[in-house]
Amino acid sequence: MISQPTQKSKVSNNLYTAYEAAIMRLLSSGGLCHSVAEQSIEVYDVNYTMRLIAVGEAPPDAPTLVIIAGVHGIESIGVDILLNYLSALTVQSGWSDSVRSLLQRVRLLAIPMANPSGIAIRRRANANGVDLMRNAPVDARVKATWMVGGHRYSRCLPWFRGRPGVLEQETQVLFDWCNSLFCRGPCTLVLDIHSGFGLRDQIWYPYAGQKTAFPRIGDVLALERLFDASYPHHHHYQFSQQSQYYITHGDLWDWIYDHRFTHANQPFLPLTLELGSWLWLKKNPKQLLNKLGLFHPMVEHRRSRVLRQHFSLLDFLIKAVEVWPTWIEPGTHA
Repeated sequence: MISQPTQKSKVSNNLYTAYEAAIMRLLSSGGLCHSVAEQSIEVYDVNYTMRLIAVGEAPPDAPTLVIIAGVHGIESIGVDILLNYLSALTVQSGWSDSVRSLLQRVRLLAIPMANPSGIAIRRRANANGVDLMRNAPVDARVKATWMVGGHRYSRCLPWFRGRPGVLEQETQVLFDWCNSLFCRGPCTLVLDIHSGFGLRDQIWYPYAGQKTAFPRIGDVLALERLFDASYPHHHHYQFSQQSQYYITHGDLWDWIYDHRFTHANQPFLPLTLELGSWLWLKKNPKQLLNKLGLFHPMVEHRRSRVLRQHFSLLDFLIKAVEVWPTWIEPGTHA
């Protein structure tokens, strides 16, 4: 059951409109990027669009990398990183045969705005006040972290899970696209970009709602070793199970992973890139005076650094998913 808006929000489309214009430029810039699926999200007679974009001409049964941004509307730096990367690939494909060839062998999918109404009103939750990363129909198996782990007290408070048994439109779309469009190939790797936690960039893997070891922990460690060997001086990302930091109800990737584990044999590895935004505050405490300051680098040179800082990771993931049999453990578990 999908929820309908129950309280009116003041909507400002400025940021959403800017991102939508950037997406449309990519879609009309020569054929590298094209829309695979679109879903209208209507809130108080305002229509927003969630788009699933394919980059290149790889067939649906190719190994797949999915990059997602904007699940939390206020964490807009993830959208900037993703759109900047897609723009760079578009330019590179114009002069590099190797880039064009790679994108014919690896299916790259992107969802630049997974929470378009939240981006429009510049808040973590969607326009219904629901945190999409707490909205999935799964409860933590151990005691969840108070408030941060999700609650049902009030949509006026952050981390609101929504009403019991009610899925937000965006949550349902992500679940449906994962099952119908993401996982057609022999291996699917997902990177969901967030910000707002810690002094160091984290790469988190399930589970968020339990302390049980992630069934594909061997694959995560193999991927980490491969990355460290390929970029030995990065000293940048820390790979961790999310529940090491806090326990949450309703985690989207816990839910989707467990569904894939039960219903599919193809390897499916969802990762979350959590940008260490506290470092930006440490360097520039004045950011706390801005609503976006906890989640977005407000100084332009620092924003530029963040935009280029993650290119190596994204390039690595595309190449790694192409050669997935060399590091994915054999077996039939998803």
